[in-house]
Amino acid sequence: MTVPRKIAVALWTSGRAADEGVGAWFDMHPRFVCLPFRERPDADVLLFIAPQAAGRAIAAMGVAPGSVTRPSVLVTDRLSPRQVTEATDRGMARFLNHGVTGMSEVAEALIAVVADAGAQGAGGLRSFQEDSAGESSGLDVAGAVLSPREIEVFRRLAAGSRIAEISADLNYSERTIKGIVHEVVNRFGFRNRVQAVAYGIRTGAF
Repeated sequence: MTVPRKIAVALWTSGRAADEGVGAWFDMHPRFVCLPFRERPDADVLLFIAPQAAGRAIAAMGVAPGSVTRPSVLVTDRLSPRQVTEATDRGMARFLNHGVTGMSEVAEALIAVVADAGAQGAGGLRSFQEDSAGESSGLDVAGAVLSPREIEVFRRLAAGSRIAEISADLNYSERTIKGIVHEVVNRFGFRNRVQAVAYGIRTGAF
């Protein structure tokens, strides 16, 4: 039986207490090794935990010209449409809402992001902007193929609303909202809803 190699995670947090707590959690997990953020060139994936500090985290995502962009997972509160675009351009592959996310969900996201990056080959992660232009350039997302209900759901996601909030505001069940998101992501070949939101913001569809 082959034992999966450990995933190297470079950690950035907005506070020392969070840094120590998350680092201790990684030390106990068999799938991960936690690196200081200064060692991010050696990491498989970057993790940003930034409650109420999304702007600082996005700024820290920047890389020097010519460097390989590392995929990243951002755990924070709300992101504005501008921040979604900026973060995805800098390598964000997953966004998790800090208020409703535990470390088990973070671990799942990190594993999925590394798997996605591996599927793209050894040349490093393409930027989300390249993905949107390449994978979705033939899609008429901004056209009539999106229903008004679908557009409204994704507009609210782009504004940072959670599924539960959208469900309450639109008077639909959470299951219905999740189904709408899943349908749009699958219909247009997006990898996840973050990519769908980023594409919609760029094209004006949402």
